[in-house]
Formats: sequence, structure tokens, C-alpha cells
Amino acid sequence: MVRVVNTPAKVNLPRYQPTTLGFEDAVQQAKDILYQADRASLRLGEIADRVEPRYGDETLKKLANTIGVSPRTLERHRDVFRAWKEIPAPERELVTYSIAKELETHPDRFKIIKGNPNLTKVEAHQLMREYRQRNEGKTTAQAGDDEREAKVKWQSDLPLRLDKVLGDLDLDGHWLLDDPPDADLVDRADRVVEAALKLRGYLKWAHEATPEELEEARQGHVNKQSREQQTDDRLEIPDFLRRAA
Repeated sequence: MVRVVNTPAKVNLPRYQPTTLGFEDAVQQAKDILYQADRASLRLGEIADRVEPRYGDETLKKLANTIGVSPRTLERHRDVFRAWKEIPAPERELVTYSIAKELETHPDRFKIIKGNPNLTKVEAHQLMREYRQRNEGKTTAQAGDDEREAKVKWQSDLPLRLDKVLGDLDLDGHWLLDDPPDADLVDRADRVVEAALKLRGYLKWAHEATPEELEEARQGHVNKQSREQQTDDRLEIPDFLRRAA
């Protein structure tokens, strides 16, 4: 017996032929994409502010890792949204993330937006600059003194905080594990150990370092923070928004 196999006919699909965009159309479409991404950053901040604290203090980090953005960026978006969350909804709809970030700490930010809904980022930056110049209450030296005072307090309080951690980790005094711990608790314990080893390494190094070595390391840390802040100030578009665009 001869077996007959039905082979599907080959279908010739039309080849994709991209069309050229007029320059004005390209500009408008690009502006629309950037505007939506800018608005999305503020919306992400709102989501970060409203999300249920299912994972306690780790909720924001868990959310950021799940959606594919850095926790630092998501925290920044949340802070910007919180600075504007009290503004009435109609006015808040007029604010883009870039404008909201520029005017985040301006005491008259609500009034500014209401009076000038078409405010540009450049104009917002200038308003913030003028506000800082009028209200610069501390000299550079005073700011440096405040920073040193905060560091001294951190170091002087460290022994008490370490004693508290040791007390919290004392199994003889806190044997509460009647049921097996979940994976999240084990993961947190791992992070505590990792942080403790890092702190121990730093304290041991700082104890043995020369003043010149300490100053060199301190300056390197300051430069690193400055680079991270410059990176954070750029508009970061999450991967899922890039894919959607």
C-alpha cells in the first residue's frame, strides 16, 4: 500500500518593507515615547509607595528586582512621588517625572505647577537654582562639620548597636523556632552574616590603616558616591518599557 502524505503548500509571505518616517513625524513620535517614559517613572513611584509591605523592609527591593530596575532607582522614583502625592489629582496629571524631580524640595512646587502647567525642565531647574541661592543657610565649612558630626555619632553609637544585634541573635534568650524557618528568614540571616563580615573587615582595616590611607579611601568613596548620583539623575527607562516602545 502506498502511503500518501499531504504536504502543506508553501506560503510566500510579503517581505517587510520599512517605510521612511518624515522628520516631523519622527520628532513627534520620539517625543511621545519620551513623554510616556517620563510619566511612567512617576507612576512607578506611586506604585512603589502604595505596594503592600508583604516582605517588610525588603518589599521595595523585591519589587525592583522582579520588574527589572535597580532598587536605588525605584526608591528615587518613590521619593519624588511622595513629594507630590498631596497635590490635587488634576494638577498632578500635569507633572512629568523630570519636572517633579527638579522641584521636589521647592516649598512652592504646587503653586508653580498650577500657575505654569507648561513649565519646562530647564525652567524648573532655574527656579530651583534661584530658590537654593536665596535660601543657602549653610556654608561649605558648616556642611562639612555637620557631615563629620554625623560620622562621629555613627561610630560612637556602633558599639551599642552591635550589642543589640548580639542580644537579638542570642539563641539561648530567644529560642522561638517551634516551626521550621522559611527560606526568607534563612536568606535574611545570610545577609546579616555577610554585612557583619564586611563591617568587621572594614573596622579591622581602619584600625590598622595610616591617616594617609584613610584619607585616600575616604576620597575614593566620595568620588564613587558622586558618580552614582550622576547616574541616578539620568532618566532610566525600565527594560519592559523599552520592549513596549
